[in-house]
Amino acid sequence: MPLINLKTDLKSLKFGVGTASDRPGGGFSNQPYIIKDIPSDSSDPSNVFNTGGTDSLLRGGLMAPIKAVNDVSRLTQMFFDTRSPNGLLFTAKQNLLSRTSVKTEASIGPGTAGGTVNQGVYLPTSTIAQAGVGFLGAHGNLLGLNPLSPGGNNPSLSDQISNAGLVKYESVITDQGDDFEEKNRLVSLFNAIETNTTPFPINGTTLNANAGTSIMQYSGGPGSILGIGKTNIPFSSERTMGNLGRSESEITPPTPLEPNGFIKTHTIQHSRPSGYKVGYTDAKAIDQRINRGDPGKRNDNVSYTIGNNEALDKINTSDITKGSPTPTDLDVRNDLVKFSIGILNNDGNGNSRYMHFRSFIDSFDDSYSADWGETQYVGRGDKFYNYKGFNRQINMGWTTYAQSKQELIPMYKKLNFLASSLAPDYSSGGFMRGNLARLTVGGYLYNQLGIIKSITYTIPQESTWEIGIDDNGDFDPTVKELAHMIKVTGFTFIPIEDQLPQLESKFIALSNGSTDLY
Repeated sequence: MPLINLKTDLKSLKFGVGTASDRPGGGFSNQPYIIKDIPSDSSDPSNVFNTGGTDSLLRGGLMAPIKAVNDVSRLTQMFFDTRSPNGLLFTAKQNLLSRTSVKTEASIGPGTAGGTVNQGVYLPTSTIAQAGVGFLGAHGNLLGLNPLSPGGNNPSLSDQISNAGLVKYESVITDQGDDFEEKNRLVSLFNAIETNTTPFPINGTTLNANAGTSIMQYSGGPGSILGIGKTNIPFSSERTMGNLGRSESEITPPTPLEPNGFIKTHTIQHSRPSGYKVGYTDAKAIDQRINRGDPGKRNDNVSYTIGNNEALDKINTSDITKGSPTPTDLDVRNDLVKFSIGILNNDGNGNSRYMHFRSFIDSFDDSYSADWGETQYVGRGDKFYNYKGFNRQINMGWTTYAQSKQELIPMYKKLNFLASSLAPDYSSGGFMRGNLARLTVGGYLYNQLGIIKSITYTIPQESTWEIGIDDNGDFDPTVKELAHMIKVTGFTFIPIEDQLPQLESKFIALSNGSTDLY
């Protein structure tokens, strides 16, 4: 409505309350929902910009409860206003968003309408209730018939379902207990594939073990259109792993168990220029081949004091070994690339004590230099050079990490021994002597004799620390308060060549263990 004149005080404008017309054609909107008089005296601070004071115990100040009552009234009128579709549209949109969300194993119970509304039913009462208690710092659920569910001190799954609210995912998994393999969707699917049976639908989710192109299927979800239709989680397009590297004529049609790509035992064929093929079976999988352990594998062990054997890294837990210059126990200590440091015994028998780390090599450089002396004769502008010697230096940096309790102390024992190798050893006569070392890095260096000139240990800021407590929160004497990650930097190694350095010398070992491939 236009201003009547430039002197209007804006108090005579009409709005749609009662029978006042504020819509074209004489209709009225019944808005605003809350009406207040404009303060008559703008000089009175109690009437102008009254926010209730600064935040104290109540968010928004002392006026927060009154404002909350106004918000509850305003929202209630908006949601149930018969003259405006805004409330109904907002409610419909929230339920549609829940319908198109991902369906989890916690999408059960009345709070999710039996799982058809995947993340929970939306009711206007949730928003209205939140507006009434928000100033107290309380937070209810946006979705679910009961916005206060689950509530209490970790209620059981059956209690959560009966309360007509939302269900915690962790409660669903905990409630499965010994029946985990029967109730968990992925475990049920895996077992069905292993036994060539059809798994039963779980919580409205259809699992396809032996037919179709989808692993699982459920109503609604991201794959639906505005909640209409179903979501399909497809199998990988590369699901017949046994056919990789074969020609079309060599590909064997998949058996009923193979269309989904879950093959209990398979062989991957790699073509080589020489015409032969190499097969990798499950026994050659990386976890078994290099004994690195699996810290994420599910197990029934809930005791921290005992530790998790599934996470055990056999290289990190290995002791310092004693033996000949060529370690014979690489079946346990072998990594993707061989890496070991041996400290030569000073008793003259040629044996060494070897340390193996599960390491991530951060840096490696191998520098060579030649020393040339120069002479300049009187009357000559140029110089003459004579060769004086040869130098080689290797610098490395790597990261070690203990991923389980059993790995921590063995890893630090080896780090201690490595650092001590820079300190002197003493003969029976009391004479100080240095320590020689042997370094192996893949096929680049193999038991290379030399000296270690420097080494630095750094604990990075992002490293976690062992706090050394047992299951009861008491001190655990089997571990120490140590960082799980150590960065080894500044490792300087001077090789002592076992050959006469000369033209065409083989400085890079090109070795494969005890077999020289040069």
